[in-house]
Amino acid sequence: MLVTDHQAFRALRQHPELAHRPVALLSSWPPPSLTLSGANDRTRFERAEMTPLHASNDWILWEPTELLPLPLFGLASVHTLAADGQKETCPRDDAGFALCGDARWMRPGPMEVEVGGRSSECIWAHPLPGRTLRITYPQVQARDERGRMLTLLTGLRDSSVGGGVPVDVSVQIGDQTLTHTHRDKRGWQALELPGVEAPSELTLEISSDNPGRRHFCYQFEYRP
Repeated sequence: MLVTDHQAFRALRQHPELAHRPVALLSSWPPPSLTLSGANDRTRFERAEMTPLHASNDWILWEPTELLPLPLFGLASVHTLAADGQKETCPRDDAGFALCGDARWMRPGPMEVEVGGRSSECIWAHPLPGRTLRITYPQVQARDERGRMLTLLTGLRDSSVGGGVPVDVSVQIGDQTLTHTHRDKRGWQALELPGVEAPSELTLEISSDNPGRRHFCYQFEYRP
């Protein structure tokens, strides 16, 4: 289940009957799975042609028009890698963000970021000084039921474009590895992932030679 609100995320994670179920913060649009939202967010979900399954005065549970097996950040493990290869785990806070440093920009997680002139829900993953950010998703499907390919979209916040320094992303899915360089430009840049047959682990390694003001985020979608 996906949730749009940090308070709901914490409540579901602590619920005695639901704590063992996968719960994640919404990080893509339209939502690919059952999603719990605040009642005041109704219009946005109705425009996405989602169906309300249950409603109360405060919350609505929505069902999507199409179930998509998109990678969920709430199920991913997050680490940092030093130059000497030493790995450190980034623990999660109650809202689902990974704590890879004290500053807020060092906390990967779902966030609204303006990319290409539009506000988008994506995974904030600002590269770190002197370290590589590693995010690993378990059991990712490279193709959906309609044969569309899983695609990685990367972006920089519009206000940070102009620094000239790219962000480097290494992608490993199954036994295949690709490299992706996000150029210092506005808008999303896409990388189609290999069509591995079986559900496989997907790992992103994100770094930059000069991470200052590299307000970087990413999202996934299935494309023909």
